[in-house]
Amino acid sequence: MYRISVYGKGGIGKSTISANISYGISSRGLKVLHVGCDPKHDSTRLLTGGVNQITFMDCLTDQKDTDPVESGSNGISCVECGGAFPGIGCAGKGMIRLFDYLDEHTPDDVDIRIHDVLGDVVCGGFSVPMRKENTDAVILVVSEEFMSLYAANNILRGIKNLNDTPCILGLIVNSRAPELSANVREFSIATGLEIIGSISKDAVFSKAEIIGNTVLELFPESESASELNEIVEAVINASEGYAELKSPRPISEEAMRDIASGKPARKDISSEKETVCNFDAYDCERGITYKGNYVMPSCTSHGAVELLQGISDAAVVLHGPRNCAYLMEYANRRRSLKLPSIEGKLNSCNIFCTEMNDDLTFSGDLECLNSTVDKVISQGYKTVFLVPTCTPVEIGADLERAAKRLCRDDVQVIAVPEDDVFLGSKFGCYTGALKCMASLIDQDKEVIPNTVNILCYSSPMLSRLENIREIYRILESSGLNVNTVINEKTSLDSIKKLHTAEYNIQIGDSQLNNKMSEILLQGKDCRMLKMPNGMHGIRTWIDALSKMTGRPDAGKDYLLCAEDRYYGFMEKMKENTEGLSAMLYLMPEHDVDWQIDTLLDMGIDVKRIAHWKGTTSDKNFKKSRHENIQHNYDVSLCGLKDLIDEIKPDLIITSDSRVGRLGIRWIGFNTGYTGVSGALRWARRVRNSLKIPVNDGWRIDL
Repeated sequence: MYRISVYGKGGIGKSTISANISYGISSRGLKVLHVGCDPKHDSTRLLTGGVNQITFMDCLTDQKDTDPVESGSNGISCVECGGAFPGIGCAGKGMIRLFDYLDEHTPDDVDIRIHDVLGDVVCGGFSVPMRKENTDAVILVVSEEFMSLYAANNILRGIKNLNDTPCILGLIVNSRAPELSANVREFSIATGLEIIGSISKDAVFSKAEIIGNTVLELFPESESASELNEIVEAVINASEGYAELKSPRPISEEAMRDIASGKPARKDISSEKETVCNFDAYDCERGITYKGNYVMPSCTSHGAVELLQGISDAAVVLHGPRNCAYLMEYANRRRSLKLPSIEGKLNSCNIFCTEMNDDLTFSGDLECLNSTVDKVISQGYKTVFLVPTCTPVEIGADLERAAKRLCRDDVQVIAVPEDDVFLGSKFGCYTGALKCMASLIDQDKEVIPNTVNILCYSSPMLSRLENIREIYRILESSGLNVNTVINEKTSLDSIKKLHTAEYNIQIGDSQLNNKMSEILLQGKDCRMLKMPNGMHGIRTWIDALSKMTGRPDAGKDYLLCAEDRYYGFMEKMKENTEGLSAMLYLMPEHDVDWQIDTLLDMGIDVKRIAHWKGTTSDKNFKKSRHENIQHNYDVSLCGLKDLIDEIKPDLIITSDSRVGRLGIRWIGFNTGYTGVSGALRWARRVRNSLKIPVNDGWRIDL
């Protein structure tokens, strides 16, 4: 089977010419499949007696048991792609579905398949017919008018990007302004494309259109029929291997202006600038730059879903395919299993999905949105967030309008706005989700004295009941009560009363946390603190709370008890650890100050900090307090072995478990617990690790 794709500016006469080519080929005894690739579904009209046939989209939606292929004039098989109601769905996605169908259902006896493609659109699904897996030759229909030639040059650019092989059969000139014929000749010379046929303006085309048949069928003896038959012969010759196809060679904008001015197209300007394909390596939500060849992970909806699914009495409707929702729910369940919620039980999952597929993307998303929101409301939710995935963003779905339509008297449906930068972050729609949360805050409630909000985006440590209790104890020792915690679990009432707190604390200096404070607090004062890890972290909290509240003695009793417990334990630790040495091996921009504090308090000398080559650069990262310790950068695992031989530490502290292969004791950085308890737990692990034999003693008797 030989496949021909016909492209050209909209309204240039592609459908009329394509239908006549199909009829002419079939008249020579060849079996033809004519494929209309325009949502208007009028390409096959001249082959079906002037009647628009059922479309492929109709067969996917309303008439699922109907064969989209109909028999037309001269036994030509006809199929029309069709499209959704104007303004709904994605016709390009329908094109992809149609060609998938044709791959499986094109009859074996078809000799030539003709694709009549919409206008000069060469993006997305409309580029499918020009791809090398779908076409053997491309024909460009032009006229003498400059804009038709400009469109043809743009189509050549698309073909060059998608199918840079000898695939262009040539130009067909559908004459409209014979006095400008020099423009076409110059374009043909500049692009190296042969004019395989010219069609004069003739009233027989209008007559044939009115009757609903091709010129070749109704007026076979006309001059226009003779011109069309020359084109038919050129197509048949190409299908038999007798034509020389040309590679796409678009010309520059300057050369196109020369043609418009009636001048020869200049030859000294390169038709295309050399470019390097590059991903934007900056995560705009996190403020992180990805370095080298590491591809930035990105998702349209992850940030919004992870943030909003923490609102226990609201539902999150992910508008997109099932696999997106599966990954979101999997991440939610995984976190829940690893770290129980602050109530001490597994988190429930409030993520729903519209389950958009190719068919719904093609035909429109209103029905799946309606049914999903109805399902959510039936389960008792009164607040529903609509979060877009890539698919509705790509097809331009208006979720804000849909949300207004889906609201009920007692149910609010809120559309999360899409990002300004498409796929510009791993945490897509995070900013939009924060703005939706901010819209729920009650601005009129009075401030409650001695209350504090805690804001922190997705900190696993704050998901542990023990850690939340530790922070509550620190705050209570300073005379403060917690008003609202915005982390992995919250509620609509907690969000509504956010502005009633007298004080605000942001835990963690990241761009995600900074945005949360900026958008939710709307200019209110906020103190930024790290988690109260180790004694330094606790002192920092107590000092900050004292200054924030204006109470010099705030938290002092708590601090004294913490110091007694911490240093008493460290004195016992030193009996086993004093005089030993350690080396750290970690990624760059990793805050381990409290672990270093703990090692020093145990009497362990931190001799060196080695870093493997990082893939990111975080503009929010603050330098270590321990600047006196020497750092080595871009240290590979092999290079680490050389450093170990040089320094001879007693223990390696690292998050890379491969270090265990080097025959030295090692331990990780994480403890999962904050405050004095976290520091003591980790110190005990360090001491126990130092007792482990360097050699694998368990292997001796094997």
